[in-house]
This record gives sequence, structure tokens and C-alpha cells, in this order.
Amino acid sequence: MIYLASIMKDINPHLISNCILFFIKVFPLISLNRIRSSLSSKFRIMKVKIDTKKKMHVITVEEAKLAANMTEDLKNMVLDYLNAPVKNVVINLGDVEELDEDSAQILLSVQETFYEANHSLVFCKLEPEVEKFLDENGLLELMNVTPTESEATDIVQMEEIERELL
Repeated sequence: MIYLASIMKDINPHLISNCILFFIKVFPLISLNRIRSSLSSKFRIMKVKIDTKKKMHVITVEEAKLAANMTEDLKNMVLDYLNAPVKNVVINLGDVEELDEDSAQILLSVQETFYEANHSLVFCKLEPEVEKFLDENGLLELMNVTPTESEATDIVQMEEIERELL
């Protein structure tokens, strides 16, 4: 199992769950917890929930601390949506209580990439500590942030209408 984890360090994290399911089917005596603990000892898997809607994907980050390496993973996942049929993204940061400046810069660069490609990226439900941190670092005013997911959805829809009219 350790060999599997060392091989998987270089593989796209999205494939990990498929690999786990494969090994459970092939080796039914290996418990999911044993596989998970072996993998998590080798690398960190970020918890996210993805909800695909008609005009956007809503990605909810289910982590209390968003470190730069995890934000890079999030960035790669989100940028993949620029090649998908539904290209707009809302990132719900309601569970994130702490992030560092590198993470914030990465999120800002992802937003800029989306708008350069003529698509929307909106952040929502920031915790007060995160909002204060972004404000103190002069990043909050550069980011498209809303208090609720509903408002983020409204912004995406309005920007879609704007793009259609132009």
C-alpha cells in the first residue's frame, strides 16, 4: 500500500478516488480506512464539494485552513473548468477560517484568468477573519466577493447576460 501512495504522489488528485474504488473492487479485504490512512500519510487530500448547475459550478472548500499547496490544487481543478461546457465558477469559502497571503494571491490570479477568458469566478461566504485578512492585505477590493452563495449565483447570471449582449 505504501508503494501505491508513493506512486500516486505525482498523479492528479482527481484520480485518487477512482484508484481507491478500483483497489476496493480488486482487493475487497483491504478496508477503505486502511487505504485512506496509507494515502494520507504520503500527501494531503483537500476536501471539496462540487455542485454543477446550469450556468456554473459551485465549489465548496471543506477545509478550515487553506494553505498555498492546497490552493494550487484548487487552482488546477478550477482552471480545468475553462475547458468544460459550463465555464463559470462560484467558490464557497464558508468553512475556511484561515489562509495565507500566497493562497490569497493564487485565488486572485485564478479570478483574473477567468475574467481574461470571458468567464465568471466569484468567491462567497468569507469568514470574518478571512475577509479581514484579505482587506488588510489590499486583496479584498480586487476580488469578486459576495456574502452569500445566492448573491454569487446572481452575479454569475448577470455577467452571463452582459456577455450575451456584448
